[in-house]
Amino acid sequence: MAALSDLVLAAQQRCDRVNASTISTQEWYSYVNQSLQELYATLCQCNDDWNAVQYQFTLVGGDPPGNTLTIGPGTSVPNFYKPRGVWRMLTVTPSLRWAPLRRLANLIERNQYVGPTISLLYGQIPSAWNLYGNQLEILPPASSAGTYNLLYVPTLPTLVNPTDTIDQYWLTVNGWQEFVTYDVAGKALVKEESLDTAQICFAQAQQVKRRVIEEATPRDDSEPGQIGDVMRVRENFGLGGWGGGNEGWGGW
Repeated sequence: MAALSDLVLAAQQRCDRVNASTISTQEWYSYVNQSLQELYATLCQCNDDWNAVQYQFTLVGGDPPGNTLTIGPGTSVPNFYKPRGVWRMLTVTPSLRWAPLRRLANLIERNQYVGPTISLLYGQIPSAWNLYGNQLEILPPASSAGTYNLLYVPTLPTLVNPTDTIDQYWLTVNGWQEFVTYDVAGKALVKEESLDTAQICFAQAQQVKRRVIEEATPRDDSEPGQIGDVMRVRENFGLGGWGGGNEGWGGW
């Protein structure tokens, strides 16, 4: 377990500042949270799915806000960081089935969803999702009524209490939290103007970051990382793509 107090102590020991009065406890906490944010962003850059979560929502359809979900601080999804995908519920009985929606590749593609809606095979209307500002919209608006499942990467919560831990966010795998130890130690040394020693700590932190990138980037010898089954993924009517057949991906 790596709690906030453990991370602070490790950094203090690294820069030989245990029980030093030049840096307050709250400053140590601030340094740790800043370094954790950098480590978390690095991990998410390597693989978004490490910390991905789900959020199910329903839209009434029609023009905005009927076809949009507001995300971010002060909303029902306050910890939104990065999107991973959106699925639309097709049927509940006799089995629960979801269809993946494609994301707009660029803004000009919105023009494809402003004309009359056309139902394709099995009655499924071609749909897409788009994210701009704090609005996640489902297109076309006229046919956007329904239930959806948003898969997204949440933000990393700020550690406040000494017992708050980071274990559940995959930041302690194989000693990756050592980045925080070196980076926080460097920040403390900069404040005390021990710049030469601080640079050594920052260099060691970057070495750990490179190791995190190498170890966290997914590799599977049985499947190329950049090739996808485009024909199945784009079958929005539910017979193909993730969860095609009888059930949605992950039993949704």
